[in-house]
Formats: sequence, C-alpha cells, structure tokens
Amino acid sequence: MAKIFCDTQSFVAADRCMEIRGGMGLATDLPIENFWRDQRSMMITEGPIKILRMALARHVLRIYG
Repeated sequence: MAKIFCDTQSFVAADRCMEIRGGMGLATDLPIENFWRDQRSMMITEGPIKILRMALARHVLRIYG
C-alpha cells in the first residue's frame, strides 16, 4: 500500500515540476529530467500500479471477506 501511494505521489510531484519548467524541464543538464525519468521507472519496476491495487484488494478480501 505504501509503494502505491508513494510512487504515485512522487511521480505527481515530478510531473508538476516538469510542467512548471516547460520545455526547459526536458533539458538533460537539469536534475528535473533525471528525477522525472527515475520516478517513472519506479512506478514500473515492481509491477504496474493497477496490478498492485488488484493484489492489495485480493489480500484485503481474503482477510475480511
């Protein structure tokens, strides 16, 4: 549950930072581009968010259902 929340919120922060900087956010000499790319890859590494949500729901239903 923490991975779902933290990955989503960190990507939202990186994406907003990229939107604020506009085209300069894509420049490779600024750390914004690196941060955005790293956060995007973190959302994919242990499985997409939708699959993690389904696994969490399955676990909760097994306990309380």
